[in-house]
Amino acid sequence: TKNLNIPDAQISEKRSLTVFENELLSVKKNMIEQIVNGEYNLSCPEGFSLNLILMPVNNTYRLYINTGTSQNDVIPFGNDYLFIADKSGKIQTWKKYHSRLIPAYTVLSGDEVVSISHSHLKTEPFISPTDICTFMLYGKLYDLSSFSVYSPYFSKYFTFYIDSNSIKIHE
Repeated sequence: TKNLNIPDAQISEKRSLTVFENELLSVKKNMIEQIVNGEYNLSCPEGFSLNLILMPVNNTYRLYINTGTSQNDVIPFGNDYLFIADKSGKIQTWKKYHSRLIPAYTVLSGDEVVSISHSHLKTEPFISPTDICTFMLYGKLYDLSSFSVYSPYFSKYFTFYIDSNSIKIHE
């Protein structure tokens, strides 16, 4: 089992931020202030942390918040959010992808898990970008090549394959 408390690598070289990096930092700071002071009701279960991923998209910014962990043998699906802001970082819209944290254990009763699946609500019918991001961060640590999400809206499974970065739909 991989020990998630020991880093694989460290970069200690210091440099100044670029203009673009300073812009990202300013937008992220503005968004975080609104989230902390707003009515978004974010939570973080004990033993877990929140990872913030900011992405510029056209003339907006998307701040994805995924739950992370340094606990061994668990992939933390769920408790994930998307905030969309304008160029100054003012939040325009937001959503919560899952209703709660869904810890996917990679070892149960001493046996390694070979397949992981969870279901979505009808209001979130597709596999989410946060599901894919979480699996890309943790899946290979546990030699998992795919995971599935059941969509009650479509009555189908969506399976993400990490090696081909693709999704297949199953009955």
